[in-house]
Amino acid sequence: MSTDAFQLRREFTVPKHDDGSQNEDKWKAHRGWGRYALSDGASVSFDSATWAQMLVCHYVRDPSIRRDSLKKVAQEFAKRFDWDNLPWHAQAAMERGNFASLLGIRYRAQGLLEIQAIGDTCGVLCDGDAIQQMFPLSHPSQFGNRPHLISTNLSENQFDEDGFLRWDWCGEFDLQDYQQPRLLCMTDALGLWFLEQSGLGVNPVRRLLELQDIGAFRTFVIDERASGRLRRDDTTLLVLW
Repeated sequence: MSTDAFQLRREFTVPKHDDGSQNEDKWKAHRGWGRYALSDGASVSFDSATWAQMLVCHYVRDPSIRRDSLKKVAQEFAKRFDWDNLPWHAQAAMERGNFASLLGIRYRAQGLLEIQAIGDTCGVLCDGDAIQQMFPLSHPSQFGNRPHLISTNLSENQFDEDGFLRWDWCGEFDLQDYQQPRLLCMTDALGLWFLEQSGLGVNPVRRLLELQDIGAFRTFVIDERASGRLRRDDTTLLVLW
């Protein structure tokens, strides 16, 4: 199959609450460069939504994240706040660091797809509606662990000897090995739902691919939350093919 047009086709998100509170899931796409990123800001942070937004923008500009470039992004983040006028609890949170996951995708020539992940934002590579691989988490029990996230506090991040960020998971796929390559990217609540449904013998790929607009996705999220199958959290789905 020709994969020259492999790109982001659907992008849906529903916030945790309908009270106007900020959605901490953020994504960025540059179809011309074939780069896509999805991040979920940690709720325990002071302003994780902003940090998540800055991370996805940084990845799309420069997927090879280095210590020095990440330091500059963290400094830009800090400049957004008037430290002296922050309440003490916000100052303490800023000192601990702001945290967010990151799932980064690079589509390269000749049908090569490179994926990198830190945290519990998940990707699922499929052939049609058949699951080929899920990453970086692949079992529901893993969602009970505290994920490793990217922090504004550089001491919390891991870099290799050349100063490049260490990813929890990296993989490269030749999409020409598949008849109908599909990549589903989802934040943690939907990732857990996906694995639990798969374990029950349900085909979650088919269910998600049926959702063709934001209205259908919103109805799906509301119904699954009401049933108790989907945890209440910011819920985002990106689909590439």
